[in-house]
Amino acid sequence: MDPQSSTARNTDVDFEEARSIGDQVQLSAYQRDERIYTPEFELSAIPVVGMQFTSIEQAYVFYQTYAKLAGFSTRKGGEVHSGGTTKTKYFVCSKEGYMPLFIDDAYSKSKKPFKSRNRGTIRTGCKAQLMICTVDGRSYTVKKFVDGHNHKFVCPHDIHMLPAYRQLSDVQEEMIWELGTLYLGPVKAFHIMRKRYGGFENVGATVDDCKNFRTRINSYIGEYDADMVINRLTDKKTSFGRQPKVVVTDQDPAMKQAIEEVFSTNRHRLCMWHIMKKVADNVGHELCNNDDFKRRMCDIVWIGSIEPEEFERQWKLVMIEYGLTQNKWIDDMFSMRYMWISAFYLHESMSGLMRTTSRSESDNHFFCQMTNSQLTLVEFMNHFDGAMDVQRFSHRKNDHISRYTEPDDWSKTTLEKDAAKIYTRSIFFDQQTEIYGTITECLPRTPKSRVHR
Repeated sequence: MDPQSSTARNTDVDFEEARSIGDQVQLSAYQRDERIYTPEFELSAIPVVGMQFTSIEQAYVFYQTYAKLAGFSTRKGGEVHSGGTTKTKYFVCSKEGYMPLFIDDAYSKSKKPFKSRNRGTIRTGCKAQLMICTVDGRSYTVKKFVDGHNHKFVCPHDIHMLPAYRQLSDVQEEMIWELGTLYLGPVKAFHIMRKRYGGFENVGATVDDCKNFRTRINSYIGEYDADMVINRLTDKKTSFGRQPKVVVTDQDPAMKQAIEEVFSTNRHRLCMWHIMKKVADNVGHELCNNDDFKRRMCDIVWIGSIEPEEFERQWKLVMIEYGLTQNKWIDDMFSMRYMWISAFYLHESMSGLMRTTSRSESDNHFFCQMTNSQLTLVEFMNHFDGAMDVQRFSHRKNDHISRYTEPDDWSKTTLEKDAAKIYTRSIFFDQQTEIYGTITECLPRTPKSRVHR
């Protein structure tokens, strides 16, 4: 059946269906169009009066199936209760009813204007419906069926665009989540599914549905972000059988809560680089451009050999000299100095590497490829674990190549052979070039001389 070629018949206009809204009168679509469209296809799929169903849900599924074949969508309407049982239930066309009209009056002028999205309405006042009733509460019988619509039907090729028939399956939702751990957002996930299923119409959803699913997941994670991270860190502690002695993070409160909950005996440090990056925003860019102020701050913050007492004395002198004694952010950073100033944990091993979370530009580049500021903490942990798996696999591959392959011996020297045993192949190739260049360019040679091993 082609819904566009369904029969249309003229009907008399019932002016009692006109609805008065304020001083305005809105006529139903029956009065404006006067045509009623009726779908035509095999009788077995069409509801008829007297048809029985075992439950309300079974009746609704049947009506939805009929609607999809016809080219429209449905929704559940009103119901009548008696004695705790639903005696009557209505299923209506999704175009039933009207969109409320906005009335421009003097009272609304004083209120703050409300911004809404500029989009059309699907409501046309359609009267198509299915009414079912029950007597014993065990089965439902069709008592009324109106098959006429005051609108055209959607063609079969576009039926997947109706919201009622758009739904992500469990497999598709899992796919969106898994692709998210590989740094692919919902839009890219949708296009991957489009190629996999053979077209837009075969996905069963739109790109907006994928984005909305991701938004719902993030909203849920936002409420339990810290709890999920605590569980993740607890699993890691159980797997390794111990907890780290020191953890360096930025000032994320959820991370702080998770670390205190799981790693109760470790020492939590704050990244010096992240804190110093915020100085300009809290003390003013003009002061931060002062060369003397920058030098004084760097001398007491970044110098690792300074003692705690000397740091406190120099800090107070700088704050007094530049009028920052009443700055709340400065006071807060000073009160937590034991968490980020290296002078307070010089006794800890490798303390020089714990001053900042960004130890090198290569680390920054690596982590920037798999994270961004919009990620939740749980998403960051998933991305981090995935990135570390890639790193571990890369290391295992390099180790395998180093163990089971032999490089060319350019210089025929013991130095080159020892380097081949110590370094991985990628590092050795750089060293090999240096060794060969040193021997050929720096050592004197005679025509008959050779390099002794």
